[in-house]
Amino acid sequence: MNNRFLSLALAVTNFIGTPLAFAGAVTTVGGWLAWNGFTHSQSGVDNLNLSISIASLLLLILLQMSQNRDQRAAQLQLSEIIRALEPANNELIHAEEKTAEELEELNEKLQP
Repeated sequence: MNNRFLSLALAVTNFIGTPLAFAGAVTTVGGWLAWNGFTHSQSGVDNLNLSISIASLLLLILLQMSQNRDQRAAQLQLSEIIRALEPANNELIHAEEKTAEELEELNEKLQP
């Protein structure tokens, strides 16, 4: 169950940070605004709340995309450093892809 959840979480976070997800969110928000505008009128406070919610959603997607790119770059740089060091433990390369249990085992193994 944990492996499935980890795989799902990684897939979702990687997808959320893509331009396709952003385009989908913009399309969804545009449709939502159009539907609400034609079906009934809302007060100014409701429109403000809606606008803030939309801006938050779009900002979340943009931030996730930026975070994914930065994290990937940092992981690649760390992997290169580990490969370059002669006495380094190569089990640590791609540690971000391991399960929590595997990381705990590695942690216990590396403790002095």
